[in-house]
Amino acid sequence: STDNLEARWHNAVSEPESMSAPHGSNRLRTVFVGNIPMEGTADDPELRALFAQVGPVVKLRIVVDHATQKRKGFAFVEYVDNATAVAAVEQLADVDFGGGGGGGGGG
Repeated sequence: STDNLEARWHNAVSEPESMSAPHGSNRLRTVFVGNIPMEGTADDPELRALFAQVGPVVKLRIVVDHATQKRKGFAFVEYVDNATAVAAVEQLADVDFGGGGGGGGGG
């Protein structure tokens, strides 16, 4: 298992589709980021700084299990435009951030 972040398109659209999508669609400016440390919060300055290296972050949402209130280890990051989101997918993939969002191994 790896501790590197996983960055990909929210709802798995491909780059060419995203570039021709309606300009107002925030879904196409939103990037899924997995392997976020379980203690990470939306207010975490290191996490925000990492995402902001790519460009201005409009919204950072770390997903929490409603029943347990525990973080699930992934987030959605909304950027100001499609071009910044494209750059985020390219630049954030495989960044080592001491992740740990995934489930444990077994065997």
